[in-house]
Amino acid sequence: MMEQAGKAGGRIALLCTFEGTREISYQLLKLYCELSGKSYEIVPFVLKEAYEEAQKSNLEVHNQMIREKILEIEGDYDQIVLAQMSMADSAAGLKTRRARVLTSPAAAYETVMEEIKKRKISYNS
Repeated sequence: MMEQAGKAGGRIALLCTFEGTREISYQLLKLYCELSGKSYEIVPFVLKEAYEEAQKSNLEVHNQMIREKILEIEGDYDQIVLAQMSMADSAAGLKTRRARVLTSPAAAYETVMEEIKKRKISYNS
């Protein structure tokens, strides 16, 4: 997902719920953006309240807080990256008008499918 976001560049919101994830996720995303050579801006958001709800096993509240943040900011960004796997359910079924929302499971699936398509082409050539 970080690689996909980096390749696309543009204005990227990086959402985390755990403060300890912010810096390493930011640096990884920045690396992929720089490798792509495209212009980019990364704006990190730490949703501490959502993390606190997850710690209390209030996962629906956790997910709703993340969904609300995505919908609040999505008009200002090209992409929104959910930095933690625990955030993926928040994006399930969520429709945005502008920003592409990237999550670990969805990005992994897309990467695998792209690789399968490449290999089919090379095997058939």
